Amino acid sequence: MAMRCAPDAMYVLGPDRRIMAWNARAEALTGYGARDVLGRVCSARLLNHVDESGLSLCGPRCPLRLTMLDGIPRQATVFVHHRDGHLVPVEVGSAVLCLPAGQVVGAVETFRDASATVARERRIRHLEDLASHDPLTGVGNRRAMDRLLAAYLDEWRTADAPFAAVLLDLDRFKLVNDRHGHAVGDRVLTAVATTLQAASRGHVMRYGGEEFLVLAPAHDEAEALAIADTLRRLVAAVRVPARGGPIAVTASLGVALAGDHEAAQQLLIRADRALLAAKAAGRDRTHLAHTRPQPPTPAREHR
Repeated sequence: MAMRCAPDAMYVLGPDRRIMAWNARAEALTGYGARDVLGRVCSARLLNHVDESGLSLCGPRCPLRLTMLDGIPRQATVFVHHRDGHLVPVEVGSAVLCLPAGQVVGAVETFRDASATVARERRIRHLEDLASHDPLTGVGNRRAMDRLLAAYLDEWRTADAPFAAVLLDLDRFKLVNDRHGHAVGDRVLTAVATTLQAASRGHVMRYGGEEFLVLAPAHDEAEALAIADTLRRLVAAVRVPARGGPIAVTASLGVALAGDHEAAQQLLIRADRALLAAKAAGRDRTHLAHTRPQPPTPAREHR
């Protein structure tokens, strides 16, 4: 009676791990009726619990088996196989059944449909992902930049993983918008972002306007410069179809190799100064930042 009235799907195992009881909610959730499962060993390829990465939980990793061994209740979100073949996300809980003297005589597993929870978590992750991406180009935005830059710096300090920050600005991009319209300008930005993503071994973020930041592994200044100059040449090879013929753009780049114990803001300042130097030298150039921070300079204007 208790199992019949239980709000969750439930089944009971005997000491030999054979299914002794199976309620109607378990049938509704899995498609298996009591006639299909009673007397069968729970691991006999019926429910086939798998974890969120798709690995089987039958055998040594089975939460119910572990609970029967140590008596510790467990809870987890897993997938069970439905009789029709598909997987159903469920929240499972396991506990042992004991005699008054403490002897373990079986175990019980309850499980409830977690589809709504999983869908909600997926929507949350999707919204978080959208909040970290530039809606026009699809690359990371400033929010993603802050998070990734902190991660790169942490890896540099703790795991000796050197990297470079490459700040890229499209040259005279205002002329593209003025001559061809903002819709075409948006297509140019998207084409450049897609090219940078395809070519970079690291991460690409839209820094603002027509500027992009690339974070990429680099062991020394020569490697950092080579990475940046490859990006510069690839951007120059972009051709965006438009009325009157394809549009080509160039970019100026400032590259800064991350320094030991350097703050994120200081690294970006050095890359920005190098970018200004590339602009001043005639555009369509790559310039390496000073190794040591320099005194502040006035705000820039380099469209």
